[in-house]
Amino acid sequence: MSKNKQMEITDFIASCDEAGEEQIEYEQKERVELDRNIIHSLNVEAVIHGENQFGEYVGLVTEESVTFFGGYEAADVKRVVGSKAAPFTIELVRTQVDSKKTEGRKFNKVHAKLL
Repeated sequence: MSKNKQMEITDFIASCDEAGEEQIEYEQKERVELDRNIIHSLNVEAVIHGENQFGEYVGLVTEESVTFFGGYEAADVKRVVGSKAAPFTIELVRTQVDSKKTEGRKFNKVHAKLL
């Protein structure tokens, strides 16, 4: 990045910080990994979509915590949630399913429905 471009970004950030009258502090939520083979009911306040070095992920934020799903599980959650606006309630169960292509191999799957 050029020095001029960096200065432009730095100046822009500074002007935004000066214009903001109050600082917003985001509450840290506990990260929860849901146990497998148990039906969980979540009252979702927000849905987070992102990408990291492992691929795409989806996070379901509740009042108390956030649960992240990656890989096939993220695809399963995205398929059910779609563009549904929060808040909503979802029931889901995490399982491991036998691969049809590779004998002896399992993959993670989420079975879910909106309530």
